Amino acid sequence: MEKDASKFATVWQPISKDSDIAKRFNIPRDITVPFFLFADEAIKFQDGEKLLINDYNLLVGLLVQYFNPPPLTCIPEIRSYFRNILFGLLEVFQDEYGYDTPEKLVLAICAELREKCTEKVSRMAFRTGIEIFPEILGLLKKGV
Repeated sequence: MEKDASKFATVWQPISKDSDIAKRFNIPRDITVPFFLFADEAIKFQDGEKLLINDYNLLVGLLVQYFNPPPLTCIPEIRSYFRNILFGLLEVFQDEYGYDTPEKLVLAICAELREKCTEKVSRMAFRTGIEIFPEILGLLKKGV
């Protein structure tokens, strides 16, 4: 499949401080979070179909959009919330997918984004990976 930027999207959704996500990750106020939609999901969304977005969509959305928070937000505050959610989701998916470190999971997600989307999207997620796990560069040097 040819990589086409119109075949993926980020959808920003508000979450209430009373929502499951906010409670799971100790977010004390209402915020807006990014959900990343891959090809089929993005097309369905553009066609107005209802989607069931999940924690993996949120994890990838946070990796891709960490440095691009929604307008009119306090950047340090929203990044700390994003970070809390990211660490929690990385722990869940690290176990679920059998990665021995969260850094390796981030690298796998970056590879998935490069394969399914574009190099630019992959680099956006990788930049977040370096921000939250500076040691990720050492893994690359080791060829992991």
